[in-house]
Amino acid sequence: MSGHSAVFAPPSKQVGSSLLLHSHPVEASKLNGFGQVHIVNRTQQRAAELVQTLQSDLARLKLSSLALDHKEDIQRVLGQADVVVTATNSAQPLFDGNWLSPGCHVCAVGSYTPDMHELDAVTVQRSRVIIDTAAAKAVGDFQVADIQPNEFLNLGDLVANTAQLPPPADKKNITLFKSVGTAVQDIASAWKVYERAQAAGVGTLVDL
Repeated sequence: MSGHSAVFAPPSKQVGSSLLLHSHPVEASKLNGFGQVHIVNRTQQRAAELVQTLQSDLARLKLSSLALDHKEDIQRVLGQADVVVTATNSAQPLFDGNWLSPGCHVCAVGSYTPDMHELDAVTVQRSRVIIDTAAAKAVGDFQVADIQPNEFLNLGDLVANTAQLPPPADKKNITLFKSVGTAVQDIASAWKVYERAQAAGVGTLVDL
């Protein structure tokens, strides 16, 4: 396995951020057979701590930790990465979009307001953009980039096969999935958990 994944992790240990950090590299490694995951954080100490929390679930992979201000190391890692995950609340772009290799996929799940910017204009302009809901168009990442309304592809349309992802081009040679979440996804997920709990005979029924 030679695939690489770079995960830009949240600075805090709050539950929501930790779940985002944990789920993406674990699930991506199952689907794509990655050999290495790089965890990037604002500080080397926090990045190393996050690697330790992931070690048991990613024991077969090589994990490394990097501080965000180590620009040369970040550039090298991004040049090798097949998948890049950003899960931060940053107000400034985390990296230079020119560092991403052609064919890379960016999964941006941190920003959700017009003031938050995980990605720079270059990253967006190089991307074929997929969003989970129309609300994603308002995030700061897209406010600084020259992207037209018809360039956004809805994930639901791709899944339903009512739209197709354009083929890569010279100036659009990476893919970007921007997720801000939606209540429909939460409800559907909760219902599946409920169904599985019923089938397994576990849990407690509470009258409301």
